[in-house]
Amino acid sequence: MEQEQKKTPVDIVQKLIALHTTRKEVCEKMVINTASKDIQDKLNAAMSQSDRFTKALLNELSEFGDAVQSEVNRDDEYHELWNKETANTDTMDASSSSDTFKQLENCLINIYTQTLDKYPDLPVTLNDLLISQVNELKQTV
Repeated sequence: MEQEQKKTPVDIVQKLIALHTTRKEVCEKMVINTASKDIQDKLNAAMSQSDRFTKALLNELSEFGDAVQSEVNRDDEYHELWNKETANTDTMDASSSSDTFKQLENCLINIYTQTLDKYPDLPVTLNDLLISQVNELKQTV
């Protein structure tokens, strides 16, 4: 698990970009292995959403200029949950895929919520972006 230390806005944005990159990879893998049209539709919508969110986060990141770092720590609850489920994706039935997807989405919402709670002093544009994204995530679960 990630150690509790004060993160900069750049750290937060880069972390969320990494999460959405993984979310898209997760959905791509799950959509291949699930026959359920309903779940495939949700996964495809999540991939599209992550593309939009990543683009918005990259735009926000560009405002920070040289503070951007090349490496992001992926030791967090979302990646931990996904790594635990990875072994099962080839054999998941529709119900298992749906449950895993819901768990991952709820985990992502929790990360956003915890970030907003822990960092009330984020730059206004970043704070507004995160609130907008978490509200949209909550509507899709």
